[in-house]
Amino acid sequence: MLLGALNYTLPEDLRRILQDSNFCLLTKESTPDEPAGRPIAMPSLFTKIAALVSFSRVRDPILRIFGELQFGALRKQGTETVIIQARRGFRANKNKVLVTIDLRNAFNSIHRAKVLEAVHSYALLDLYNLVHFLYGTPSKLLSQFIPELFSENGVRQGDPLGPVLFSLGIHPVLAALKAAHPDVKIWAYIDDITLLGAPVEVARLIEDLERRLVDYGLQVRRDKSVVAAHQEDQLKHFEHLGLRTSLEGTRVLGAWVAGDDETEAAWIETRVPKMARFLERLTKISRQCANILLPKCGIPRWNHITRSHSPEATLAGSSQVDSHVQECATRLQGGDNDMKRYLFDNPIFTGTLTSLPFVELAPMAYAACVDGIDKVPLAKSQADRVTEYMKAKVTAWKGTLNTTREVVHFACLTQPRAHSWTRCRPNRPEYMMRDCEVETAMRLRYLVPPFNDPVATCTCGHQCSPTDFIIHALDCKSVRGYTWASRHAEVKKVFKRVLAQYGFRPDPKEPRFFNNGTGPDVHFFMGGVLVLVDIVVGNPLADSYVDAEAAKPGSMLDMHEGIKDRKYADPAKARKMRFVPLALTTFGAPGKKSRAFLKDVAAYTADPPGFLRHMLTALDIAIQIGNAKIVMAATEQWWNLGVR
Repeated sequence: MLLGALNYTLPEDLRRILQDSNFCLLTKESTPDEPAGRPIAMPSLFTKIAALVSFSRVRDPILRIFGELQFGALRKQGTETVIIQARRGFRANKNKVLVTIDLRNAFNSIHRAKVLEAVHSYALLDLYNLVHFLYGTPSKLLSQFIPELFSENGVRQGDPLGPVLFSLGIHPVLAALKAAHPDVKIWAYIDDITLLGAPVEVARLIEDLERRLVDYGLQVRRDKSVVAAHQEDQLKHFEHLGLRTSLEGTRVLGAWVAGDDETEAAWIETRVPKMARFLERLTKISRQCANILLPKCGIPRWNHITRSHSPEATLAGSSQVDSHVQECATRLQGGDNDMKRYLFDNPIFTGTLTSLPFVELAPMAYAACVDGIDKVPLAKSQADRVTEYMKAKVTAWKGTLNTTREVVHFACLTQPRAHSWTRCRPNRPEYMMRDCEVETAMRLRYLVPPFNDPVATCTCGHQCSPTDFIIHALDCKSVRGYTWASRHAEVKKVFKRVLAQYGFRPDPKEPRFFNNGTGPDVHFFMGGVLVLVDIVVGNPLADSYVDAEAAKPGSMLDMHEGIKDRKYADPAKARKMRFVPLALTTFGAPGKKSRAFLKDVAAYTADPPGFLRHMLTALDIAIQIGNAKIVMAATEQWWNLGVR
């Protein structure tokens, strides 16, 4: 089927089915001329795969065609390149104006014949058949609200081919404009066009552009196109065009380009309230979802500002955003000063839930973009710069660790999977956590007490300091005796559930295999052999383990695995069974033998990497839920509030 789509040899009936797309309408700001909706047509997965295969064949030729005109398709740092180059040119010559051109409903208006003609004229034969297959005839838009809806013109938003096809379709116009007006600099980001040049030349180019776009079905939106100038007299050349004018700069691809940093800084500060509203809304949803959205959606909203503006321009706005981010993250984890201090003062915590402060991140982000645009040899990416910066902070922080427990705690937090559960999407039953469990588990991770009393009293009657209370609670036999607070039962349940999802059939019963009346937690058949698994979770910060862990990290898990092996391995072997201990820390890290065993199990599944990732994440979350339940049971305040 894939070859049939790429070579345009599929039967008519099958071709019509694959041409159809799912239709939806996304909200956007409305104007008198346009409704408050953006039509999105999403093709089938098969069509997306075919598009990726085609792109892999023609990516380099397309980039050569686009050259220094089109930066929005298949280009890395295309947005920042347009913004920074436009700013440089605008500030370097006060006699030039900067113009941003907006096209009316561009994706849905461009003539498909022009797109096909461009693909053919540029000899992109590996792409032509697929484009003709998808856009050669009208196709259905599937919607439960509108039964008979067809896509007959333009390229579909939501189609992976859409941005590239639009860019190819309009490229002949841009190339002709560049040849006819060599003194005007042209940057295009798909349908957003930016111009820089002398006022008279730019005005003539815009008139020429409007004439050429008629044949393509496109039209310039004069009410949304902006002319930015340095002097008032430069704007008179655009009066007959009816464009918006500004002496304070203009917005280019989500950034502000002006004649000085002060003007840009003032605009950046106007974006802070919008960011603050987003962060405020995060505190209204579930803690688990909010902890994912904060680094994935909240932080990147401002990251674009830091990458496209100088650090001097972003300093004031970034400082305000840092305060809002810290306030949001602190409220998500309980909302007190102790949690705020642990979240943001220590380098190992920074970068897990949130990010580096933007005040520190901005110089590295902007420098990486500038070096990439200037093609500096051996230029470091933003990620490389941040990694080096964090390593330096962590090295400095190690020197401040005073006690053995602090050293071990630091080592536990720097393990590879030390914070994977904080980034896991709750898209499976075994990944879901309640708000109280997320908050308590996060406090356990940073050893922040769940209360501010000077003396903590466990449910068993033991009294200690709030910090020592957490260590005591996780090992309190009285608390662990409560059925609802059993961490062991939580881990065992999740382990069985994940095994069942991948085709194994763990027995729900727990038969006693050995003469002393004991048996494993889980048993199932793998490769024709009955595998017995016994689960143990240990706290490396406990008084009985902390010294050994400081001397040799991982020694606690090695000890637990050895004890279980000596107790059960030989009796299991005598019965032609295989015994494996599953040893985990309270931070979610498995032991060496446990990880090797899980890799063996993964080899019997259809998706070994997926199984291993799923199992380790599910076990990590189960441990955090169990830890939270134990501390909530041990905390007298939680007990009295009836959290159980």
